[in-house]
Amino acid sequence: MSDIALKVENLTKTYFSGNEELKILNSVNLELPKKTKLIITGESGCGKSTFLNMIAGIDSPSSGKILAGKWDVSQMNETSLSFYRKEYVGLVFQFHNLLDEFTALENVMLPAFMSGVPKKKAIERARILLEQVHLQDRATHFPSQLSGGERQRIAVARALINNPEILLADEPTGNLDEKNSKIVEEILFDIVSKNDKTLILVTHDRELCSKADIHMEIVNGDLKRL
Repeated sequence: MSDIALKVENLTKTYFSGNEELKILNSVNLELPKKTKLIITGESGCGKSTFLNMIAGIDSPSSGKILAGKWDVSQMNETSLSFYRKEYVGLVFQFHNLLDEFTALENVMLPAFMSGVPKKKAIERARILLEQVHLQDRATHFPSQLSGGERQRIAVARALINNPEILLADEPTGNLDEKNSKIVEEILFDIVSKNDKTLILVTHDRELCSKADIHMEIVNGDLKRL
């Protein structure tokens, strides 16, 4: 697994509603090399976010394996999953989820500080990441003083503060206008490349796919390479 960031084996997710069985993902397999940019598309409700949440350890599979570095995600308890999310994956969602009472700098550095990184070092890391998302001049601003695009760029920086191997992005520009979407997209792909990260991004925006190393689509529970 030294050159593989993620390996998914026969991953299945099934939901039950009364006597009705709904299979969202059907024996999905994936082997993703490190530093690869993967974009996953598909219709609404096809299982894109469910797939990402299982990789993040937020949701659990009905069957199958998720192997990420030294972690067997599908077999871990909540304590282990917490360490996994701190150390191996960074998360960017459609909504930034910044803490209103903290500045941009504090929002970025907080996950590192809470993971035991000395405050001075966490601040240094945060300042570097703020520069990489071109918001070093907004370090002391609160979320209410930032635009939607700026808040999402802060969220990208925050997701990278603990130096994860994989960045998971779920419709990261889905809540932005076209202008801000383009800015966030460019910065997201640039920062992933600069920091040698693996990216898994799910989106309905097919225009983004030209930026990916691999484009896959979920259709009828299957993950297909395009």
